[in-house]
Amino acid sequence: MFDSCPQCGSDELSDGSELPGDEVEAVCNDCGRIFYSLGGFDSDQPDTELQSSPDTPEDTQWSEVSKISDGTEANVSRALEYLEQFSDELSVSDSVRKLSAEFYAEAMSKGLTAGRSMKLVVTVCLRAAMHKEGAIRPDLEISKVGDLDQAKISNFSREITHELGIENSIPTPEDHISYLSDELSVDAETEDRSREILRNVEQASTSGKSPVSYAAAALYLGSEGDVTQREVAIASGVTTETVRVRLRDLEDQNNSRDHIWA
Repeated sequence: MFDSCPQCGSDELSDGSELPGDEVEAVCNDCGRIFYSLGGFDSDQPDTELQSSPDTPEDTQWSEVSKISDGTEANVSRALEYLEQFSDELSVSDSVRKLSAEFYAEAMSKGLTAGRSMKLVVTVCLRAAMHKEGAIRPDLEISKVGDLDQAKISNFSREITHELGIENSIPTPEDHISYLSDELSVDAETEDRSREILRNVEQASTSGKSPVSYAAAALYLGSEGDVTQREVAIASGVTTETVRVRLRDLEDQNNSRDHIWA
């Protein structure tokens, strides 16, 4: 039995007896690499390096190709399971799920999945699809479903959107209002007031800053005391101190001091 994955270094390995192929011994839970028992196909050999040998029977070569195919199918199957699981947890639409799967397939064909955590690739593809479809969620919320670091998600998101040619529009504070309104169960009037507050903010003043933090502050103001700073901070994945800083920013441009400190 393997102790760790030689491809990604993870020690999160599971029994591969239920996967296709009689000689599958283990599978890496992070990157999806398939491992075969002694005497089976060497899964560390890249697919492109499988070559015929003068003294190797043709039927043996086809057997090895079949094992590669089984391993690839197992990886795709596991990735789709993660995609469905994460999509359910984030309550995204079928169109987002479909687009996420398309992004993953393209990433796999371009070799972007090699040596990377399968959960990371799936999460980033899902995030890209959500942004494309306008289903914006805070990065903290997205990172939780795969138990991943936000910085890793952000870094790989930049790479994958570039490599796949995905139009990468940066979410605005207003893009986060719908999700946060649902999370905080505020009424339509509160949501409308929050949007109006954000429309009075110059876009240049929010550039380079967390858009969700501005949305959180605007919802706090728009609720007129129905929700607390702590509640909007938790829902948006930022600290209460960050919310207070953004409130001061909004105060400067909305003359809302009475609302902020009420």
